[in-house]
Amino acid sequence: MTSSVHSLTFCGIPKAYFQVDVSYVLRKLWILFFPFRHRSWSRKRKLLDPFANPIDADSVNQAAGQRLLPPSEDLNAPDLYIPVMSFVTYVLLIGLLRGTEGKFTPQVMGEWASMGLITVVLEVLLIRVSLFLAQSPRVVWVDLVAYSGYKFVGLAFSTTCALLASFLPSGRIYVSLAVLLYVSLMMGLFLLRSFRRLLRSDTQSGDVSMPSSFDTHLWDAQHARRNYVLLFIALLQIPIYLLLGVRTWARLGPSN
Repeated sequence: MTSSVHSLTFCGIPKAYFQVDVSYVLRKLWILFFPFRHRSWSRKRKLLDPFANPIDADSVNQAAGQRLLPPSEDLNAPDLYIPVMSFVTYVLLIGLLRGTEGKFTPQVMGEWASMGLITVVLEVLLIRVSLFLAQSPRVVWVDLVAYSGYKFVGLAFSTTCALLASFLPSGRIYVSLAVLLYVSLMMGLFLLRSFRRLLRSDTQSGDVSMPSSFDTHLWDAQHARRNYVLLFIALLQIPIYLLLGVRTWARLGPSN
């Protein structure tokens, strides 16, 4: 019995989201920390075989007989391996950071893990509603979870910096805050450029010919709404990072 890689699922999630290699991870991390250095944000596509098996769950994002390629074949494709691993790393670092202050308890890990998961769920819902109101092309919910989960890369890095800064005699909070602001801004830029391509996918892959009755004012209004959505998604990262970053260090108190 044979099946496509895309048809394999894990808890309802296509396994293609977890099939990445070291090269992909390193290049993706580079993009997350330095999105302004990345030039091409377009997703790669391939033509669907009309004689292949029925369309699987991973090919929901398709237009004009095309399917978006998975992370193993496209650097710009969202994956779940990096979000999951960075989330686990972030929670473990929180426990270590609390331990160095002598304030670790068994409830710490569950507390911050729950807060992180709830934050992702709420953010995905906000983004989904915003995309719906902007009448944007549909984005698979798994992709939204992956994009939201990338924030834990920056949170894990900023928590590591907070841990190292705890050995400084002074200025710990300023070092931590500077790193946190940087990663939040980079995450906002990463999402802005990623979603900008997704929101324009309907005009890039479909029939771009304009009917005679095309209302330019309606198109301009829709374009403006989508720009507001992009700005909202980008700016949303700052309060989220403040919630999961600064609040963590504030609860630690000064070093003893």
